[in-house]
Amino acid sequence: MSTPSITITRLDLQRLERLLESLDDFGPGAKALEQELARA
Repeated sequence: MSTPSITITRLDLQRLERLLESLDDFGPGAKALEQELARA
């Protein structure tokens, strides 16, 4: 099964990356989000 494409704005990507960087606990959910953002 193919993975659907992800489309986000550059500004949203920057905001989400800053949010990930600010996390005290970089758990599995954060890692999954980071991987999805890399696909976007």
